[in-house]
Amino acid sequence: MRDSQLFDVAVLRFFEPIAKAVGLPLSKIEDGVYEIPSPHFILRIRLHTGHHRGINVILRRTSAQTFDEKNPGYGIGHFVSFEGGEWNNDDLVETDADFTRQVDQFAKASAELVIPYLLGKGEHFEAIEQQVAERNKIGGAKEMKGSF
Repeated sequence: MRDSQLFDVAVLRFFEPIAKAVGLPLSKIEDGVYEIPSPHFILRIRLHTGHHRGINVILRRTSAQTFDEKNPGYGIGHFVSFEGGEWNNDDLVETDADFTRQVDQFAKASAELVIPYLLGKGEHFEAIEQQVAERNKIGGAKEMKGSF
């Protein structure tokens, strides 16, 4: 993985302080994958596995099931969209500085919008699920690289 070392450094720099601030662990699951687990949800931070350089940040319910890449959960863009924000992650990540900025952007959005769910205080997960289902149903879901 060409970005594996940069990914590790960036995740530790931007996500570890967030996890520590709320008393949750940040665990390296495998190369290119970290998680912040809680009794309520799991936040997965992974190196983007597609054709484009970048990362994915995904929230899913805590369960005994093994993580399913085909049904991973909801990306940070879903949370931003639900809150009425614009999540434009179409910029190509070409340089290491671009990559680091993207990790920082995802971490800031996660701290603001996703951490409450990890702490059991998030109130809109079902509404986000419904919004995504409706978008997918009408075919209006715009894929957002690294977020949806």
